[in-house]
Amino acid sequence: MHTSTPLRSSHSRRPRRALWAAAVAAALAATALIADGGGVTADAGAAHTATCATKGTTTIYATPKVRIYSDSAKGPVEQRDLFGCLRPAGRARFLFEGATNETSSDVRIVGERYVALADFRVVPSDGARETSLLAVDLKSGRKSSVEIKDYPPREADLTLLADGSMVYVTRDFDDTTGELSRTLGTLMRVPFGGTAQELDKGRIEDLAASGRAVYWTKDGVPVSRRF
Repeated sequence: MHTSTPLRSSHSRRPRRALWAAAVAAALAATALIADGGGVTADAGAAHTATCATKGTTTIYATPKVRIYSDSAKGPVEQRDLFGCLRPAGRARFLFEGATNETSSDVRIVGERYVALADFRVVPSDGARETSLLAVDLKSGRKSSVEIKDYPPREADLTLLADGSMVYVTRDFDDTTGELSRTLGTLMRVPFGGTAQELDKGRIEDLAASGRAVYWTKDGVPVSRRF
């Protein structure tokens, strides 16, 4: 059931409109994700307390400040437990267990300190779909989560602020197509450790973040909020 979602930095989406892009271009300059010499193997039992060292682990993604890695002794990547840490010597933080027939987790966004995850599961008893969005503070190990219905947001419908807040769009169901709308929905923000708050509703597109500011368009008009 596992479906991979391309990992991205917290500032990697650029709005399409030139006017809006110019207003946030400097802030949206992202640190590109880099490969970190993978192919190295870890003692899974020690990973919970280890520091951000490469010995015995396989790097999945890395930036100059953050490393995401797994125990390379277990099968396919999607079935391995994943950990994250602040480089060069931060404490290892457990992110999620490997995928099963009922569960699937993806690291969606890597910021300078926080990581955003999407955890999707199917309830065996009735087949209901459930999703948790999770932000992990790699410095303290604290976690913040919110439950949403059905499938995880599309890649373009989730972003992460510098304070660990997650901003996401829950899409309306389109009765004419029998699928989720690609434009209509509700824009939500979850402060780290807080509860979800509605920011906007309608035709929401071009979601992006920079620092503690979030940008989007509603009916084609640029909108921004700073927290």
